[in-house]
Amino acid sequence: MKWQPIETAPRDGTNILVLMEGVVIEAAWQGNGYWVVSSVSSHGCGCCGSDNEEPTHWMPLPAAPSH
Repeated sequence: MKWQPIETAPRDGTNILVLMEGVVIEAAWQGNGYWVVSSVSSHGCGCCGSDNEEPTHWMPLPAAPSH
């Protein structure tokens, strides 16, 4: 898996990894210009509020382990 430009990220609510302010987090596009953080409830980047920071890159979530 390689990091891809955020402009190519899925905008259908799929959870993905995003790079935002140098931090990798799990998020999904909510619409209306907002990314919703899935992996943490509060991380301080502002992406859940009105001053939304746009992630710069994304990649798919890795597959879960089989065992």
